[in-house]
Amino acid sequence: MSLTDTGFLAGDMFYRAQAARFGATVLAQSDRAGVGVGPDPRGSGLRLLASGEIGEIADLLLSHPLDDVTSVQAPLGTLDEVRRRAGDAAAEPWPSLTSGRAWDLLVLTEAPPRRDGEGNARALEPAEASVIVPDVLAEAYPDTWALQHVDELSWTGYVEDGTWLAVMACNRAPMLGGGEVAVLSGLGTRPAARGRGIGAALTSAIACRELGDGASAIQLGTWTDVDGPRRLYERLGFRLVQQVENLVRPEG
Repeated sequence: MSLTDTGFLAGDMFYRAQAARFGATVLAQSDRAGVGVGPDPRGSGLRLLASGEIGEIADLLLSHPLDDVTSVQAPLGTLDEVRRRAGDAAAEPWPSLTSGRAWDLLVLTEAPPRRDGEGNARALEPAEASVIVPDVLAEAYPDTWALQHVDELSWTGYVEDGTWLAVMACNRAPMLGGGEVAVLSGLGTRPAARGRGIGAALTSAIACRELGDGASAIQLGTWTDVDGPRRLYERLGFRLVQQVENLVRPEG
């Protein structure tokens, strides 16, 4: 099936935002759920993308087994439901996968209200980003995956009196059915500058810019078990689309 097929997945925001980014095509779908499959960007196996009602997802996965699945993104609780319906270990489709840290997919489709300080946000040229971003993130968010991919992302910084206080990445990706989604990541604010609304101002400035430049939606992810960032984004108008369970094959 092609990415433009009709059905449940064609109208599902999680799948629309993720499928084209990862080269997924429809594996199976029902009235209330669907599963797509594509190459796993981490290696040589396959990644499954699932969305919808958990029970129907479990039935689809069990009735369409695939070899060499190395990662799955599905609604939180999918693995437990698959195991419950499988009934025994031999019937489980991916016994070698384990649950990683769950995350929330948040989406914004309308420009947020303007925030004080947005004028301090400035897009960084690649040469600037290669210096400014590692300096800020080493102090603000040293564990972010974005710190290892600075040169692959487009960055915006927040500067005040010549000091860069925060950074955030934004890259465009195609959406299923047409249009583009602006994917935000790597937000980090220096500890001494937190509590002043800088992260909200930077996020709002980028969202307004991208929607004004034709993006269909703004997308970002936060860890499910950390409330602070999600509350910040919800105040800007982001809505929770899906709590995502990451199933991965352990390395080694």
